[in-house]
Amino acid sequence: AASPALAVVLPDVLTAGCRAAPAPDASPALTMTAGTGGCAAPAPVAERLEQALGDLWARLESEESRRGYRGDWRRYCEWLEGEKTAPHEATAAVVQRYVNALRERGLSKATRARALSVLREVYRAVGGAGLVPANPAREVKNPRGDAAPRTPWLEAAGVRALFGAAERGSWRGARARIALLCLLLLGLRR
Repeated sequence: AASPALAVVLPDVLTAGCRAAPAPDASPALTMTAGTGGCAAPAPVAERLEQALGDLWARLESEESRRGYRGDWRRYCEWLEGEKTAPHEATAAVVQRYVNALRERGLSKATRARALSVLREVYRAVGGAGLVPANPAREVKNPRGDAAPRTPWLEAAGVRALFGAAERGSWRGARARIALLCLLLLGLRR
């Protein structure tokens, strides 16, 4: 049985709303089904998952860390409900879709990295309890913010316009073209 402090947090955090419900071919004690997510988990699995999470939360040194881990895990479990996947059934592809969903929501790379770090730690604890054969979050990558470069390169037409603006036939124009050439070849982008 979970401690009273864990009982408050774990039902929400553990399986994102999984509640015991009778199944046609199983007793209520053997099956847990999420309200709308359909995540089925045998009761012994849910108990082992609860124990693994309780042990992880207890190992965290500060209440701030525990609150952060629980919040990230809760958000992940809520997302999993929409995917109709139980936390112990998630694969690397599912975790990658979650990280990509965070990116699509506009969350910063640091926020996504923290969430991914939490998932790696939680799944390490869950794997230690024998609930998952491998850590599905271990090999997941946090995608970069945007594929487009932040500073656009100067196009050929812009380079021609800059050189055309330099005075022709004078030493000052020649100096300006040489300085411009150095800047362009050494990394001036705008």
